[in-house]
Amino acid sequence: MEQKLKLVLGKSTISWLKERCKKEGLSCDNNAPVSQQLYTLVEKLKESNKYDVLKELDNARRQIIEDAQNNPIELMKWLYENQGEMRFGAENRIYLILADVADLTQSWKMKRAFSIIEPKVHKYIDEFSSSSLKTIQFEFKKKTYTALSDILFIVKG
Repeated sequence: MEQKLKLVLGKSTISWLKERCKKEGLSCDNNAPVSQQLYTLVEKLKESNKYDVLKELDNARRQIIEDAQNNPIELMKWLYENQGEMRFGAENRIYLILADVADLTQSWKMKRAFSIIEPKVHKYIDEFSSSSLKTIQFEFKKKTYTALSDILFIVKG
């Protein structure tokens, strides 16, 4: 998400937020960890009723999710190429992507939202065929691999 946001916003999320907040007279402790700076700036924007800035960022995130849904091969390739060395594998995979578009920063909480996940996984399995899988060619440590893969997006909100 951060790499795609950088392309859309023209800079990192934190730099973009700082720039937008500076225009509003808002700042944060630059010595704090980036995650704390992000949180602080978002909260200050909310307190100042500057929801238009947050909406702009949210719209960019939603567009990235929509683009990934429309072009899943790019994301699958990225996921294969950016897996950790300790977990490397060129096995065939079905990725599960969880996104809470109402608050994307809280998407991680969806991993325990079984009432949302289960029906979509069951539907995917019921409708699954080998033609669902896409051939992915990716590089890892200067070697080229081929795998079959698919992505199941579960989007809430």
